[in-house]
Parts: sequence; C-alpha cells; structure tokens
Amino acid sequence: ATAPIVMELIPSEVTEGGSSFVTVVGVHFAQRDVAYCRFGQTHIEMGEVKADSIILCKLPSTAAGNITVEVSSNNIDFTRAGLVLQIRPTVQIMSFYPTQSFGSGGEIVTLNVKGLSNSTLVSCVFGKHVETAEYGEDMLKCIVPAQHPGRTLFTVRAFQRTLFAADFLIITAPSIGRITPNVA
Repeated sequence: ATAPIVMELIPSEVTEGGSSFVTVVGVHFAQRDVAYCRFGQTHIEMGEVKADSIILCKLPSTAAGNITVEVSSNNIDFTRAGLVLQIRPTVQIMSFYPTQSFGSGGEIVTLNVKGLSNSTLVSCVFGKHVETAEYGEDMLKCIVPAQHPGRTLFTVRAFQRTLFAADFLIITAPSIGRITPNVA
C-alpha cells in the first residue's frame, strides 16, 4: 500500500473555542470509515474518512498556539507532513474611551482588551485611515488621525480579521470668536 500524504489543512487557522473540526486533505488515505488524527505529539482523536483524499478531524480543546496535525489509519503509523494548525486566542474588547474626538487628530483612544499577546500586530482603522496600535498591560492605544467632522467606522484588526467595530464621532473643535469685555 502507498503511504498516505497530507497536503493541506482546511482551515489552516482557527480561533480558540471556535471551529470544532479541521479537514485534512491528502492522497492515499485508507478506505476505512475511521482514521486517527494526532494533534502535536500526543493528543489523538478519532477522525472520519470522507474519501481517499479527505479526513475530517475533531479538534481537541487546546490553548492558543501552533500545533501539528498528522493522520493514521492504524493509530501507529502517522504521516509526517508537519503541517501546522494555528489556533488564535479569543480576543475580547471590554470597553473603549473616548467615543469621539476633534477632527485635528492626535487624541488617544484607549481600549481595555483581553486575549492579545504583546507580539500581536494590531491595527486601528478610523474610516479609511489605518494606524498601528500600541499594546501592553491589557490596554490597546490608538491615535486618532486628522479627519473631517462626522461619523466614521472605528475598527480594530488583528490576524487579518476585524476584532471590534463601533461608530466613532469626529467633532469640530470649538473656537473662540471674541472675548468680551475686552478690557479689565
């Protein structure tokens, strides 16, 4: 018999606590109803052979990180493709302040965040203006760019997806026309 070969994982990334299955695509999978799916070096789950080229594997509960996925028809001889499933953390935006800013820009919007690591690249988007966010101590800081007054969509993006979206109001800065009396 020809050794099975794993070629692709669909999806190749999931959110912690999100998708519960991963499809393993390859060739020469045994024509049995059952397969074994190994996550990392030790965690083995039963899988279901859907075709000679597809095995459906149930994901175990696991923390965010990268984990290899291999398959076997006999629970002994596993593939050695080394394909990695990326498990992203669940991110929660607890609150943000302020919800409005002057059109001149430069004001800092602070978000209380759970589930991000300091190494995560995060972007704050105000309408079409993209700004890199600063992150630390469960606080995300975004600098509001200069824009015309009005409502704009404020989004926070990481992992090529939107984590948070809200209306943000850009207001006209007050100005002083004159001061009266003009003498003390």
